[in-house]
Amino acid sequence: MKKTFSFSALAAVALAAGLASCEGGDKNKGGENNNSSPSNRIEAPVTVTDSEAASIVMVKAIAYIPSQDGSATLATGSYTNGKLTIELPATPEAEFLQSFTEEEMEGFITISDNAAKKTSHVILIAYDANGYTIGEFKLIGSNTTTDVEGGYTYADRAFTISGSEGNHTVSLSFKKGWNITYIVETETSELYTTTKPGGINVQWVYNSLTGN
Repeated sequence: MKKTFSFSALAAVALAAGLASCEGGDKNKGGENNNSSPSNRIEAPVTVTDSEAASIVMVKAIAYIPSQDGSATLATGSYTNGKLTIELPATPEAEFLQSFTEEEMEGFITISDNAAKKTSHVILIAYDANGYTIGEFKLIGSNTTTDVEGGYTYADRAFTISGSEGNHTVSLSFKKGWNITYIVETETSELYTTTKPGGINVQWVYNSLTGN
């Protein structure tokens, strides 16, 4: 039987940063896709606006572990010569997968299979030689009216999440494996979708977390 859950629960699925490359990218190189499952390997150029990126010696993919109410490293990668490279596990360990709880199954958002499990969105964090967090890589894009942020999440089966409330709309169609989901925001609306928005150049960007 289908169940529903609230927008607060949706945040665990379709929000967070991290969430795969430039316009027209090859999906086998971490490029964005519309409805096919992306590769688990992200290999993409990065837009950098400060010199701090030269200090990056390691990139970690971080994901939430429900049983620990905390996060852990899912994979490690690199940033070299302006390119981000990281390979996510083809199938994440079970501890990273979470299902929707009974408390979340309320409201007006419908999930097609309440037994479905998925990871949180993966956050890509940059570290310097001393092991300090100095920045993160985000998949973002915008035009004069719309902001887009995307990210990776793994699903253990095909399922959908749909619904709407006020100016929020959810239209997520997960395939088994890795998926890219997008949050598309305007001044009057917010859309959660697995279909890449047209007309917007979505690319990986490095953001400093140190204020430099």
